[in-house]
Amino acid sequence: MSRGRVVDLFTATFFPDPARPVEWLSLLGLAGWAQFLAGDPDVLQRDSYTAFNFLPAWGWVLLMVSVVVVHLAAMVPATRQRATLRFLAMAIAAGLWTIVALSFWNGQAITTGARMYTAIAFLTAMTGVWLGWNRPQRRP
Repeated sequence: MSRGRVVDLFTATFFPDPARPVEWLSLLGLAGWAQFLAGDPDVLQRDSYTAFNFLPAWGWVLLMVSVVVVHLAAMVPATRQRATLRFLAMAIAAGLWTIVALSFWNGQAITTGARMYTAIAFLTAMTGVWLGWNRPQRRP
C-alpha cells in the first residue's frame, strides 16, 4: 500500500469531517468508563458518584457500550441512515458526559475532572448540534 493510500485511509477514518475526532474521543472515553464501571461496580456507592444513582453499574455499562456500538456502526460508510445514527449517538453521549461531569461537580473535592468532563459534555453537545444541522437532506 502506497503512502498516499495510507494517508487517505487514515484521513477517511479519523478526519472525514469536523465531527469525527469528537466521535472517537466520545467512544473511546465511554468505552473506558464502561470498562471502569464493569471492573469496579461498587465505586458508584461513593458520595462522589451520586449523579449515577438512578441506574445500577451494569445499567450504565450497558448504556455506555450501546452508545459506543452506535458510534462505531455510524462510522461504517455503508450504514443506512448513518447521519441519523451519528446524531443520535452524539446526543446520547452528550447526556452521558453531562452525568459524568455532574458526578465530579457533586464530589467533595472538585478536581480538573469536573472541568474536563464538562468540556467533553459541551463539545459532544455542540457536535451533536452540528451533526443535526448538517444531515443530508432528502430529495423529493
